[in-house]
Amino acid sequence: MRAYLFVVAALALVVCGVSAFGEVHAAACFGQPNLNPIDPSLRLVNVVQNGRLFQAGTAEDSLSVVHVYGTPFEWGVAQGQLLKKEIIYILPTFLKHIETEAEALLPQLPEPIRALIAEYGVIGALDLTYEATFYYTPPAFFDEMRGLANATGLNYWDIVRAHMVPELFQAACSMFGAWGRSTPKGNLYQLRALDWDVSGPLQTYPTVTVYHPNSDNGHAWANVGWAGWIGTLTGMSSSPLAISEKVGDHFGETSRFGIPWHFMLRDILQYDNTLDDAINRMVNAHRTCNVYFGVGDGYQKQFRLFEYTYESLRVYDPLNTPVTPRLPDIVYRGVKQDCFAEQLGLLSAKGNVTALNTVRYIAPVTQTGNLHIAVYDFDQMLMYVANAKSPSESGLPFAYQRAFVELNMRNLFAQK
Repeated sequence: MRAYLFVVAALALVVCGVSAFGEVHAAACFGQPNLNPIDPSLRLVNVVQNGRLFQAGTAEDSLSVVHVYGTPFEWGVAQGQLLKKEIIYILPTFLKHIETEAEALLPQLPEPIRALIAEYGVIGALDLTYEATFYYTPPAFFDEMRGLANATGLNYWDIVRAHMVPELFQAACSMFGAWGRSTPKGNLYQLRALDWDVSGPLQTYPTVTVYHPNSDNGHAWANVGWAGWIGTLTGMSSSPLAISEKVGDHFGETSRFGIPWHFMLRDILQYDNTLDDAINRMVNAHRTCNVYFGVGDGYQKQFRLFEYTYESLRVYDPLNTPVTPRLPDIVYRGVKQDCFAEQLGLLSAKGNVTALNTVRYIAPVTQTGNLHIAVYDFDQMLMYVANAKSPSESGLPFAYQRAFVELNMRNLFAQK
């Protein structure tokens, strides 16, 4: 990989990636409410040293909940032992899928990235991303990947490459945080809807990994993703903080050199206690891509939207958000922006934005969250999660149409 360094240096300031889905300003909402039952069940499946595996839900829309303990290397080993078959399938298949799909996306990519992939291929571009970000990435991430490789027998470099994908390709997505006048008792509710490619393997094995680090290494947090995925696109911590994400709109310069944004988000969940802590982390980070982030703070009952880019970090609240119409005590950004604003406006006008109304009416009616959705209820410390239909499942294809599972995060974080 070191042979690529001369190319990395030439890519210091280029656009990081491309969204698989564009933002749409829809004049009307065409989705239907999601009235599927919500399943709160949880059963123990397996126990290994430094890990426990549970199944959340009982029907087709169930998912794995993995608890890991100890050091980062031990986290990786425990995941690999508990979900070996699933990880061996997902990570190599995902990498191959990205190679195949990249050809179709080439016309949408910035010229420097197109030229890079044309000369070196997708694998070469991912290797260059590793080279550009290695210096800025905490060693714990690579320790955990080595643990995964140790327990599964997968090629370590393929695991690394899979985790470089978000730096090249981001997703459209939707998010909001609502509190104060917009909710029944002023409590904070937050949406993270991931709109991305559902033709790949990820939804085959959806997984929530609950990390229980040693006492000198942060606090408990949960990562919502897939078997073997250690970067954080979606998640909640015991602080409690929660994160959302959306592809950026080319609002500033970008860089290839810095910490991958999904690793930075994980550090927020692992180490930060307040919204201010998270802001300080983003201010001081070696930033790379143009990405929107959302961070909610359950104790402060506040949510902020961030324009995160190499050259700047902009922070938005309900009074200065560039998104219109502005809604009281809500900050939002959606894929189908007009429809999203309409649904939020209808509920917020009655002070009735809640987690369940988000599950039932906001995400499905606005048709956002095709790959996965997390709705964070900070009042009850619950997280509602849905995933796209896997190849072995029946029914409607998208996460916002399918049954959610309910996770009691207070209990999960207290699991010993």
